[in-house]
Amino acid sequence: MLEESQPIGVKWVFKKKMNAKGEIERYKARFVLKGYKQKEGIDYHEVLAPVIIGLLISQAAKFKWPIFQMDVKSAFLNDVVEE
Repeated sequence: MLEESQPIGVKWVFKKKMNAKGEIERYKARFVLKGYKQKEGIDYHEVLAPVIIGLLISQAAKFKWPIFQMDVKSAFLNDVVEE
């Protein structure tokens, strides 16, 4: 008997961003999918990242959200080094 796919659950992840003094600088929230509950061959067959990126960009444009991009390979170059 074949298993049926189930809808993927979602959850909110909240974080407090602190400054160097340990004070709360801002609050951040992310809406994430519980992808770890997916089963290959049942819930998906292949991953299409460009489709997901296009969906996110279209939602950002619709709601006039700012979009930020950062190259992860050079992320360490933007940090303040105190040594």
